[in-house]
Amino acid sequence: MSNFFSGMAVLASFLALIVSGFNFIQIQSLQQKLNSAIATIKNTATSTNSTTNPNPISNPITSAANNISGVQPGQFVRNSLSNLAQIELLKVNRVPGQTGKVNIQMRIRLKPGTENEAGLITKSIYFSSTTARDPATGETYKAQSDKATPSVNLKLMAIEGQASADAYVWLNVPDSVSVIDIYVPNTEAFTGVPIANN
Repeated sequence: MSNFFSGMAVLASFLALIVSGFNFIQIQSLQQKLNSAIATIKNTATSTNSTTNPNPISNPITSAANNISGVQPGQFVRNSLSNLAQIELLKVNRVPGQTGKVNIQMRIRLKPGTENEAGLITKSIYFSSTTARDPATGETYKAQSDKATPSVNLKLMAIEGQASADAYVWLNVPDSVSVIDIYVPNTEAFTGVPIANN
């Protein structure tokens, strides 16, 4: 009789472990969707503010300067997580009203054919571990951990049929630095990246 109860206890423990794992995956998925929604809202708000600016004369000069010094589409794309994904820098700019802060916005894309890759479940990118380096002096700068997408898991992207996911991280970079090398965990280095002023 005691064998029956101990067997039931083991079975109950096993089921609890499976349910916990499933809940963990669901929470990560919801967190990723929430972060993407927040990033979209921030981008929309920024776009709305720039189109309703009451001073139209200064806009062309500002945007022309940013186009010269900012990141261009497709300019910075690197392989990540053993070539299972790619990360593209979308925007690298100073945070308005924040001294020494740089906001890096990026897009993670699964490479075609990697959806069923073995071990994909363990492949996550943790953006709070991102660092930057001044190529001129070699000084290293860390991320502000509370201002970063927590993580992106490739398996969750594959399960949900997401071709891409957006992420961001703030780095503590002095205002005097205008070009940085960016090191995202498990990703090829982004070198010589210009920092835009807005």
